[in-house]
Amino acid sequence: MSPLKRPVVLDNAVVSRLYSAGVLHRALQVRPKSNFRVTEQVAEEAKQWRTEGQRLAKLLRELEAAGILMFVSVDESSEVEIWTYAGLLLENRLGREESASIALACHRGFD
Repeated sequence: MSPLKRPVVLDNAVVSRLYSAGVLHRALQVRPKSNFRVTEQVAEEAKQWRTEGQRLAKLLRELEAAGILMFVSVDESSEVEIWTYAGLLLENRLGREESASIALACHRGFD
């Protein structure tokens, strides 16, 4: 049984490494559908990958259409989520995608 009991938010490092290894689709099928979340920031950064961005973006859309993952974004109506996201960005140690992933995980109870 998996130690992860809640939905899992994936940042760009995880998505890109699984994709580079050719196992992204297979790795995300180890849990029930819709248990993985990818932020809009991660999806946008994936598109910027010069050599693989278009293919990765297409695969992410296919995984969403199949119900394997869900795209999420920082809730602009949630003051707590916005402040967490902004605070992480202002520390200048994390990028937009990592900051968004952490803010969502903290405030929505994701792993």
